[in-house]
Amino acid sequence: MPDMIDKGITSINYNFLNLPTELQISPDSQSSVSVKYLYRADGVKLRKTNITVAGTTTTENTTDYLDGFQYLNTKVTGRPAGAPEPEVLDTDVAMEPEAFQVTEREGPHGPAENIIVLQFVPTAEGFYSFTENRYIYQYKDHLGNVRVSFAENTETNTLEVVDKNDYYPFGMNHLGTETESFYGQSDYKAYKFGNKEIQEFGFYDYGARFYMPDVGRWGVIDPAADYFPDITPYAYVTNDPIGLVDNDGEMPGPVGAIIGVIADYAMQVGTNYFMDGEDFKTSLTDISYVSLGFSAASGFITGGISSLTKTATSSVGKKIFTKIIDNGLNVLIDTVENVAEDVEGGSDVNIWRALTGGLIEAGIGKFLPLKYVDKLEKKLFKKMNVSATKMQHFKNKIQQDKSKNRSKNTKAKTRKKYENYKNQYESYKSAHDNVKAVNDAYKSGGADVLQNLDLYRNTFEQKKKPVITVGEVEEIKPE
Repeated sequence: MPDMIDKGITSINYNFLNLPTELQISPDSQSSVSVKYLYRADGVKLRKTNITVAGTTTTENTTDYLDGFQYLNTKVTGRPAGAPEPEVLDTDVAMEPEAFQVTEREGPHGPAENIIVLQFVPTAEGFYSFTENRYIYQYKDHLGNVRVSFAENTETNTLEVVDKNDYYPFGMNHLGTETESFYGQSDYKAYKFGNKEIQEFGFYDYGARFYMPDVGRWGVIDPAADYFPDITPYAYVTNDPIGLVDNDGEMPGPVGAIIGVIADYAMQVGTNYFMDGEDFKTSLTDISYVSLGFSAASGFITGGISSLTKTATSSVGKKIFTKIIDNGLNVLIDTVENVAEDVEGGSDVNIWRALTGGLIEAGIGKFLPLKYVDKLEKKLFKKMNVSATKMQHFKNKIQQDKSKNRSKNTKAKTRKKYENYKNQYESYKSAHDNVKAVNDAYKSGGADVLQNLDLYRNTFEQKKKPVITVGEVEEIKPE
């Protein structure tokens, strides 16, 4: 989309990641607005500069984004002494003058001062505003949309609502003449639908793409559009904004499907065991595969995080994750691998890297204790060693059967047990190695490494190479 004339956007320039780098906007005949963006090489937004020219006055607002910390630098030039404040433009209220009011700035900086001021930082419950010197708490609905922001009024020692939002299904704010919805550049009140930041020109920044809530469409094509050739690559959550959410603007595909299946499976087992009173062995297999299919489809679109969050925030979900890690890994592996085979491209996905990345993201968001990932790694290591010991035992027994010339039936039974334990060992070893790789990467590099995980088994070139086995694996000893 090179422009959007109905909103006064005369031109949009993009970088190689299809992210906007500069927009030229003409709100009216007396003013012009230029919005420029600076990104890292991987597409993470670092800076936004808004240059607004209204008459003889030029206002330049520069926002710096530093891992959640947001800074604002304001420069005003050309305004005559004693001149009134310029009129409110549509870009001052995110192109929704009927829905938003302009945020009144508070803090130590004046409009003409050229200083960088830390505005706010996110917390688990909302934000801490440095300009207001108080915590901002937020109430969000089931889709993660910010509905009410409130804080303590230190003068009256009571709670006060500082921002309130009601949305149409696709994210546009309700209109009203006495609205309590506010907007301002580099202000926490700009984070609304999907807990994403709405821009001056009315688009929400989701990371991989910008979203237009007034038309329910993305501004550019989906980077993962090949997964859904029968659905327009501009559609928001396949036109189901009530049931689905989007995390970053890019359809995750099979990785998200698998994480969604894991979350749904854990929730079903937990319901069977803790609420319906089934024994644990029965709980592991009394599963609705129809539900798993729906979770796979939903996770395909949303990355599975919405399903994982729902599971991890429930009391049943938290309990059952540990229970499954302790006693149900065999069934969990079989269930996820079977569903993965039914998802297009799923057989190429490294399910344990996908699962570990999902669990760590849930842990970072405080939906799930991060210790679960360590426990999963240790449990897989233990099972890997047990399987290796039994595999070696039956390998030796095969040699004994040959030397003692035992019957074909006995040899066949021994061979079958050896193959079973060999398969178990290989499955556990692969799971352990991949869980450990992701867990170690997170511990050494932090959350940023999760954005660059290789979640696929092999590259195209690797798939063409033959697999050569050079002997058996001996028992693995703990480090």
